Amino acid sequence: MRCELPFYYCCILTQSLIIRYLYDNTVLIEVNTIFGNEQPQQDPTQVEDVSLLVKDLMRRVRVLEERYSSIRKNIQVNEQNVLATNKKMKTEVETVNLDLSDLKQSIREMNENIVLIVKELRETVKKEEVKVLEKYIELWEPLNFVSHDEMERYVDAAVGSRKSKK
Repeated sequence: MRCELPFYYCCILTQSLIIRYLYDNTVLIEVNTIFGNEQPQQDPTQVEDVSLLVKDLMRRVRVLEERYSSIRKNIQVNEQNVLATNKKMKTEVETVNLDLSDLKQSIREMNENIVLIVKELRETVKKEEVKVLEKYIELWEPLNFVSHDEMERYVDAAVGSRKSKK
């Protein structure tokens, strides 16, 4: 049995019948017997049946190839969409991370300002201390005290009145 395969080749095996469909649409039928191969026979009805069968098989193969090609294109489009979405999500995550770091910095600055305000408030005078000062001021009555200039005038006036008496 020789095996020279042309461009398109389809081999269908049925019990003892080998059918070859060549690229030029010719069908070669070989019958295998117990005693060996008989000469190829060409039965017109069988040739038509086999030819139709082979054409149907070829059509089905083409349909399957088209489906495979379509599925492959869909997968490729899906992969591209996933890559684009991944890239978009990555930039969004980076933006969110930058915003988050800015917010953290702002919170840190606010905390520092709050600490400064608390320190300053601790150093301010308390209400009780102000009341104590009010009591001392009321007790001393600083408005009744004489200023330095007034004291010099009184002293000068007193010294001048003593000189004039002498």
